[in-house]
Parts: sequence; structure tokens; C-alpha cells
Amino acid sequence: MFVLLFLIGILAATQLTSLPNPLWLVCVIPFIILFFTKYRWFTAFFLGFSWAVGYGIVLLSDGLTDELENKKAIVQGVISSLPDLDDRKIRFNVDIKNTQLDGVNVHGPKRIRLSWYGKTPDIKAGEQWQFYIKLKRVSGMMNPGGFDYERWAFEQGINATAYVVESEFNKRLSKASLFSINNLRSELKEKVVLQMGDKPLRGLVLALLLGDRSEINEEQWNVLTATGTNHLVAISGLHIGLVAGAVFFLGRIVFRRLGKLLLYIPAHKAAAVAAIIAAFIYAMLAGFAIPTQRALVMILVVMLSLLVNRKIPTSLILSTALFVVLILDPFSILSAGFWLSFAAVAAILYAMQSRWKAIGWWWKWGRLQWIVTIALIPILIFSFQQFSIISPVANFFAVPWVSILVVPLVLIAGLFSFIPIISEFLFYLSHELLVILWYVLTYFADFRFSQWNHFMPVSWAFMPALISVMLFLSPRGLPGRYLALVFCLPLFFMKPEKPEQGEAWFTLLDVGQGLSAVVQTKNHLLLFDTGPKFSDKFDTGKAVVLPYLKSQGISHIDMVIISHGDNDHIGGLDSILGKFAVTEFLSGDMEKTSQAKSKQCLAGQNWVWDGVTFQLLHPSKTPVIDADNNDSCVLRISTNDKSVLITGDIEKQTEKLLVNTEVNAEVNTKMNNDMTLKSDILVVPHHGSNTSSTAQFIETVNPKVALYPASYSNRYGFPKAKVVARYNARKITQFSTGEGGALLIKLNANSDFIPSQFRLDNKRFWHR
Repeated sequence: MFVLLFLIGILAATQLTSLPNPLWLVCVIPFIILFFTKYRWFTAFFLGFSWAVGYGIVLLSDGLTDELENKKAIVQGVISSLPDLDDRKIRFNVDIKNTQLDGVNVHGPKRIRLSWYGKTPDIKAGEQWQFYIKLKRVSGMMNPGGFDYERWAFEQGINATAYVVESEFNKRLSKASLFSINNLRSELKEKVVLQMGDKPLRGLVLALLLGDRSEINEEQWNVLTATGTNHLVAISGLHIGLVAGAVFFLGRIVFRRLGKLLLYIPAHKAAAVAAIIAAFIYAMLAGFAIPTQRALVMILVVMLSLLVNRKIPTSLILSTALFVVLILDPFSILSAGFWLSFAAVAAILYAMQSRWKAIGWWWKWGRLQWIVTIALIPILIFSFQQFSIISPVANFFAVPWVSILVVPLVLIAGLFSFIPIISEFLFYLSHELLVILWYVLTYFADFRFSQWNHFMPVSWAFMPALISVMLFLSPRGLPGRYLALVFCLPLFFMKPEKPEQGEAWFTLLDVGQGLSAVVQTKNHLLLFDTGPKFSDKFDTGKAVVLPYLKSQGISHIDMVIISHGDNDHIGGLDSILGKFAVTEFLSGDMEKTSQAKSKQCLAGQNWVWDGVTFQLLHPSKTPVIDADNNDSCVLRISTNDKSVLITGDIEKQTEKLLVNTEVNAEVNTKMNNDMTLKSDILVVPHHGSNTSSTAQFIETVNPKVALYPASYSNRYGFPKAKVVARYNARKITQFSTGEGGALLIKLNANSDFIPSQFRLDNKRFWHR
């Protein structure tokens, strides 16, 4: 109970929007010590809370200062991660030893995530380098259902991001030490790449040997996710436990045959030491990632119990491992892997006396897979809004195949990497075993219902879901087990709210420097633009739009509109079309969307969904000279008394055309009032560029709120100061996705036009 309350205290600390003054700890700690003996459980909570707060204060003290924000500096440090290479750049972590600004040493971040674009020299982990870089605060896109990059960076101890500026200052200061763990991992990776060549599953071998998953492509991740076997390509507790167990049993057999040595140390104790060393080496190869730390702690506790000749209860092993991990890094709880691994072990221990009678090893193993699957469903739904239905069957075959056959071969190949003739054969054999398994996993993944996609549940549904799991896995004879079905109902049936008839919910997503907006009515959904594509591995259609739609329980898109063909508006389209059925598709760039069977968006097109009117105001049939941005689709959405105008990247020329059309229509009194350019909410043209937002256009639209689809501290300086000043002059309230994250406005009778800002509504102390 002490460890559980300690954990709850840390959880409470992670809900803070800002950390208290360090002096707070000085005042609180004496009271914790004073009341610890008498009120042990009560103080356990505050001890966990205080430990997390203190740890957070230390981590944030190494953050990027205002003095260095967007400044160019010279840094010296050690490459502390395996470099990740894609088609545009190489990216790696650097542990900074020294920071200079204008030739003066300054206090800077201790660890940065550094990107080097273009042609780069050969960079290896463990080397010491000097870089000339431009520093920036850690900043990620903040959207419902999306990945919280800033939380991940905080968990990894990354204090800032930066990119390398071409300069003579960029140089290697020294090669990696022969005793550097990262150097060993880097050298081993090079040998694996050299010896395996371009084999398709090489990325899986690297993941199993080094915990490096950078070479696993998207298609392979999809198969692993659909079958619930993605945990196998991490150096997990299962793999380390099997390695330690194998070394222990083999070691005991060997040491028993060393007669005289047994006079000094019993065989089981010598084997325990060997198992600890083996587990430590394997964890070291993985770079001591958090999952390996948990496994290593558990193995240490078990083996130490053998060394001191004491039998330690399994529950105590689990709680000790949990406590040690929380002491080493309280913010490991921010990782879904933390909860998945500890929950899996706890569920197995809890369900050992389940109502299913085990007959034979195959039934015991199959039952184990069902126990883990059922136990992890709530965590998977809350963390990823999905889980694999086929997971128990796939893992029944995959876990022993990988852990018993593939992992030992990969490890032995790694140990003999200095003898190519041996390691090449072993790597080849391990790869062929993975190929056989891959046929099976691909077969399972192709099942139509292999994966369950879910909406984001209400937060309070987690506790009933947990009770449901405990009842379902409870021992035979426990009264009320049938209530498990009742307690799981909120998780599966409390769906997200939807607009009422005549209402529209407008969400401007945070896609960085780009545009993507979602308009939802009672029974329909429109997607306007899809944000940028940054590389073959990353685009905002997949990283932002899809998770958002999934979190809202959306399974179909009624209409997609692509305003024009610039990457920051169309980049995520392929990811959307690959996952969602789309009824209708309008485009401002027919050349780039012709394969998707799109239709040209033209002024005059209009339709009504659930009492909400949609009207295209541009482009006209006569194209604008110097089109591109100026031929962007312009869409107006209106309810009975409220309206939104989405303008894409139109510039002054099109703004003038729209204003003139409006004026001429008013003069001729031929335009219906509903067709007016005037709108309550304006998505500012061209992200707030100086080429747009003329005073006449702003006056004609006359919005109450202006929304900027622009990233934080972007290189273009959007929104421009002159543009902001024009809107300020008319006392128009302004919001930016870069500052507020996704912006949601509900167009209904109660709306005050002030958007809900996802970043601010979900702010934690590690966020920018």
C-alpha cells in the first residue's frame, strides 16, 4: 500500500500546471519526516508528490532560457543516442558540456534534440562534437487524441531542440571512448547493417538486439500494431527475463560440475550472479531504456533473494521494482509502456487463481495471453484509442517464436560480430525465422476485424473499467462477477458529444505551419485541408488529423476540401484517403488531386447539412492571374446566427476580388444576405502573412474573432506584426494554433465566439 500511495502522489504531481517554488519542499519535507512513523500511508502520498515536484524542478532548471531562445550558439557535447537518419536529415540527442553565446559561456540546456539537414558527415554515438546551432524551446503540436511531443521530450530529459547551422565551427572534437556504451551500440549497429545488407526485416533484428526501432517502416508497424505484437520489437522485460533465466539455468548446470569451486560459492549463487551480468549487458545494449530498467530491477530483486537465501513473495518483487523505478525516474509514469508492463505482470499475478482450470502447458500459455489482453484493454483504449482483437492468438505463436528462437540467435550473433562468418550466418538464420513469423502475422493482420478502433472515452470511465477487469479475472466463487459487464459499459458506450440540429462545431487543428480544419454537424463531417508532410515517415494527416477523428469516434468523412496544392495544405492527404472513406472530394488544385477523383471547387457551390449552410465563395470559373495561393478555395459555414470563413492562402489580389464582388452584390441587391462575405470568425488568410489581410478585406468581413493557423516561433515570423496590428486596430480578438493548440468553437446559440484552446485547457508544467 505504501508504494501504491507513493505512486498516486506522483500522479497528483503530474496534474500541476506549474511547479511550486523550491522553498516549498524545504517547508514540507520536515513534516513528512515528523509524521512518517505515525501516519505512514498518509505521508507516502506526500512523499511521492514531493519527490516528483523536486525531480521536476531539477529537470526544468536545465531548460532553455529566454536569452538563448531562437539564438545561434556554439555548443560542445557528446552524442548520446543512435543517430536516426531519414530522407531529409539526421537527428540525435546531444548531452551538452558547454554553451557559448557571442563568445561568452552561458548556462544552457543539458540535453538537446539536434537535427542536421542536408549532407552530413558520419556521426556516431559516443563521439564529442562542437556544433553551431540555433536553439528553440521544445514545442509539439497539441490536439485531442494526438501525440504529446513535449511530454515525451520531458520524460526523455530533453531540454531544447535545435538545428545545425552550416559553419566552420561544426567539427568532431574526439572519437568515442572504447568503453562508451553508446559507441559499442553504434559499432554493433554498423556491423549488423553491413552483414545483413538490405534484408527487409533488418529493422526487427536491430530492434531486438539494440532497442533501435528507427528502421522499422510504417507497413511493418501497421502489422505489429494490428496483431498486438509490437511489444516484441522492444527489448522488453520478457526478453531480458528469458535471457537471465536461460543464463541462470545453464550456469547452474555448469557450476555444478566445478567441484572445488562449490566449496567457495554454491552453484545457484554463481548462476544468479551470471544471470544478473547477462541481464545488465542486454539492458546496456538497449541503452538502458525504461522498459529494460524495470525488468532489470525485477531480476535483481529475484536474484538477490537467491544470494541471501530468502524467498521473496512475487508481489513484493513487483512492488519493489515499481518503487525503485519511481525513485530512479518518477516521470516514467508518463509513458504508456510503464503502465502496460506493470499492469501485465500485476494481472498475471492476480489471475493465477482464475475460474479457468488449466489443462496442459498449451492451455496455460493460451490462458496467459487472454489474461494480459483483457487486463490491458482499458490502458490501450485510453492511450491509443485502439487494441488488437487478434492479439491473444498472434502472441500465442509470436512470443515463444521470438523469445526462444530469434532473440538467442540475435544475441549470439551480436557477441560474435567480430567473426563475420559466424555472425552473418546467425543473423541470416534469425532473419529467416522472422520471415516465417511475418507470414503468420501478416495473415492475422489482414483479418477485417483484427483491430478495434475506439473513441476517446470520458476520463471517469477508467475506474469502472478497472473494476470490470478485476471482476472478470477474479477467482472462482467471488460474488458479483457478472457485474464486470456492467462496469465496462461506460468505456464502450459513453460516446463523445455531437452537435445538435442546426449547430456546427469548428475545430482548427494544430498542424504546425499549415492548415487543417474540421467542421462537424449532427450527422456529417467536413475536412478542410490536411496539413503538411515533413518526410516519408511523418505527415500531419497521419499524426494529427487521423488521431483527432479517431478520438471523436469518426469513421467516415462526408467531404474533403483541399484549398490548393501547397504542401502545408495537402501534405497529409494520402494518409487520410488511405484510412477513411470519403463521399465527396473538392479541390483547388485538380492536377495534384486528380488520382483521388476530385472535383473542382468553384464559387456558387453550396449545400445544407443538418440545418447548417456551406458556401464556396472562391475560386470563380475565371482563374486568377498568378494563381497558386490566390486560387485557394474559400468556404463560408453559417448557422442561423453565426458564421466562419476559411480562406486558405488567398492574398491581396483575391481579397480585393472578393470585396469587389461583395460591394457589387450589395449595390445590385442581387445577393442573398446568407451569401455575404461578412463572418463572425475568420481563419486569417495565408497564416497571417504580409501578402494578405488588407484593411479593406478585414473591414468587409468584420469578424469578431481571428484565428491564425501558424506554428510557434515559425521561420516565416507568422503572424506578421503589421497584420496583427490591423486586427488589433479593429479590436478583433486573435488566437493562434501555435500558442493555443487546437482551437474549437461551437456555433450554437450559447457561443461567445471564444475558442476552447486545447493547449491551455490541458496544460501541464512540462508544456511550453
